[in-house]
This record gives sequence, C-alpha cells and structure tokens, in this order.
Amino acid sequence: MANEMNAELKACNLCEGKDKIKIFLKRLDGDQRSIQVSSTITLKILYNVAAITMGLQVYQIRLVFRGAPLNFGSDQPITQAGISPGDTIHIILLITGS
Repeated sequence: MANEMNAELKACNLCEGKDKIKIFLKRLDGDQRSIQVSSTITLKILYNVAAITMGLQVYQIRLVFRGAPLNFGSDQPITQAGISPGDTIHIILLITGS
C-alpha cells in the first residue's frame, strides 16, 4: 500500500505547475510546517502529504480545517473544501486502544 501511495503522490505533481499554493500544517503541540502543493490535489492526497511531512502514519491523524474534520479518502480537490493559500490545517493525533 505504501508503494501504491508513493506512486500516486508522484503522479499528482504536488509541487509542479502554476497552481501551487502554500498552506500550513499545525499539530496541537505547536509544531507547524509549511508545504507547497498543487491546488488540484485531493483531500486523500493531502492526508498523505500531511502524514509524511509530520513523520506520522496516515491512519494516526485527522485533518481539521476551520473547526471541521476533512474527509479522509475523499477525491474532492482541496480548493473545493475551501482551502486557499495561507490557510492552516490542524493535525489531530488519534489515540488507539488495544
């Protein structure tokens, strides 16, 4: 599955083209990073980029934008979700039990 997702990330040209936007990823502990991505990437790809950027596994996180969770696995472009240049996406770590 990891190889499949890496191929998908490369195929979507995350940082190519004129439609690049800079957004911020912020964890609850205050760790914040900026990324530049194509405005046409999907929420599913954004989840994977966020996980890789923050050194986490995608199943460990939820992304929240303007107080609402972003739908993991959605093929909706980030711009349709209302994400625009300079916006901050909050990363919530999920706690899993045994």
